[in-house]
Amino acid sequence: MSLLATTRLVPGLAVYYQGKRYHIEDLINISTVLIRDENGRRETAPASDLIIREEHSAATRMELASIPDKKWRRAQERLRIISPLLEMSDKERTREVVKAVAENNSYDTATIYRWIRAYKASGLVTSLIRKPRVDKGGNRLSQEVDAIISDMIDRFYLTEQRSSIKRVIRLIGSACASQDIRPPAEVTVYRRIAALSDELKTSRRYGSKIAQERFQQIRGKFPDANFPLAVVQIDHTKVDVIVVDEKHRLPIGRPYLTIATDVYSKMCVGYYLSFDPVGALAAGQCIANAILPKDDYLASLGIDPKEYQWPCWGVMRRIHTDNAKEFHGEVLGRAAEQYGIIVEHRPKRATRFGGNVERAFRTYMKNIHDELPGTTFSNVRSKYDYDSEGNAVMTFDALEMWFAQYLVGDYHQAPHRGNNGVPPIAKWEQGIFGTDTDIGTGLPVVETDEKQLRLSFMPSNRRTVQRSGVEFEGLTYSNPAIRKFVKTRSSATSKLARQFLIRYDPRDMSTIWLYDPDSNEHIPLSSTSKKDTHVSLWELRSIKRELAGKGYTVNQRLIHQSIEDRKRIVESESNLTKSARKERQKAKQQKKSSLKASIRPVQSDTANGPSAPTQTWDDDDLQPFKISGEY
Repeated sequence: MSLLATTRLVPGLAVYYQGKRYHIEDLINISTVLIRDENGRRETAPASDLIIREEHSAATRMELASIPDKKWRRAQERLRIISPLLEMSDKERTREVVKAVAENNSYDTATIYRWIRAYKASGLVTSLIRKPRVDKGGNRLSQEVDAIISDMIDRFYLTEQRSSIKRVIRLIGSACASQDIRPPAEVTVYRRIAALSDELKTSRRYGSKIAQERFQQIRGKFPDANFPLAVVQIDHTKVDVIVVDEKHRLPIGRPYLTIATDVYSKMCVGYYLSFDPVGALAAGQCIANAILPKDDYLASLGIDPKEYQWPCWGVMRRIHTDNAKEFHGEVLGRAAEQYGIIVEHRPKRATRFGGNVERAFRTYMKNIHDELPGTTFSNVRSKYDYDSEGNAVMTFDALEMWFAQYLVGDYHQAPHRGNNGVPPIAKWEQGIFGTDTDIGTGLPVVETDEKQLRLSFMPSNRRTVQRSGVEFEGLTYSNPAIRKFVKTRSSATSKLARQFLIRYDPRDMSTIWLYDPDSNEHIPLSSTSKKDTHVSLWELRSIKRELAGKGYTVNQRLIHQSIEDRKRIVESESNLTKSARKERQKAKQQKKSSLKASIRPVQSDTANGPSAPTQTWDDDDLQPFKISGEY
């Protein structure tokens, strides 16, 4: 269960607005609420500016890739234990109920209450990770025994060796004896193992395939998408239009589009447009864009968010994808788990189960065919003798602006067959406010830590800190704040230098982020070169391969010189070759859409959206299916 995905802005909820605590009095419309402060003073506020936590805690900033798998699984198990309690109201969650849950799982009642408070404060799995002890070495018998029990169960019971519970108890007793600790009662171990989910035990002891066959009937069916953000489908496609470069207005190729479609309302809740090949980065940034408010993004395109409203934000409960490898990676998987998002994969060769997003793509492309010069149409037969490159006029920026205006001002406003003729924006509002027959969910809460959200979906690596800084992909990065890490040693052995986790944006290698485990902060490190290093990772690796092929020893000076030389070549040849012009546009777009450029101060306003056109879109009915992948 995800607190961020299930909590809604409804009357009575305590929120923070401009640093001050309020309670929601009423929902005025889909983007505005009436709030009341401690003194009873009322005012209206943009819903996208309200937050449910006062400040970002250490749990919200914890680096996901630095958490050992064992600790991560333990935090997920704690969330499983308290999930039924989180779904109860304060009145229903009596002390007797909490005590029963604690006893059934062999924990103290106070521990369960502590987990509930921690998770409700942030809504993130990392809030349930045990903090490092400040009194290490003291006499904390129960915690030491608890650690031994968890370790032995994880190492011997939850393995394909399938050790018996009796053997695990003997191993626990032996480990306790070696530390002069009184061993736990056998019933305690039995209860701890019994509290583990049957699916987890089957998966770890007999394999994921057996677990899928045994449990997919229980958990694997496609859920009813009966409210906004219950299920969001994500997929990629190549846009059916040739884009031209801004300087010479000559063709450079077709960009890629990744979209996130809300199955309930058919609203596009987010997208990512790029010339870079599709992959985990595009999927991750599309998810981040879907979760965040859209006013700043629309304003950056020159679109007035007061006229073209896009009132979609919030953490989705489930993401439904195809079986592309980027949707099975660890980066997306753990980031989704952190925010409580369940990732489901449709069965292989069962494209009909992606009907909503596939139909959305066809609708988008049909309008591109109808409106934009330079369209490639959907196939060669439809194209006939049309000269796509010769008729191309749309730059990348113009295409991005056109698509955003089309989505918000046209597609979202038009009657939709998949909604029985109800426009997506109206269906979204019905889900939020309710109808005569259905209760609304209320407005989704806003995830305010945009930097942490986007970093969570970025790739990572590990590097040591040298006197010159951090060496990565042939470049050197530094920041005065990392001097304290120079010459530090690994905690595991004094012979090895300590490695630190870094995050990087493949679109712009001018900056990387080093995770400081002491402060739970990501420190930005800039390239030490005075020259422009706004290049993508793919371009950087291409440069290194080229230099190595010529027999040069790859170093930072040569890399920077090669970057400058290649820029001059692209500039001089851009009016002659399409590939050179495409490389220049990719560099411009990568710099513009990088993590550094995407984080802007929060700006929000509200107004009525444009009137709905009369065009009607078509859609297929969603069919339930069984999942063929692990969560």
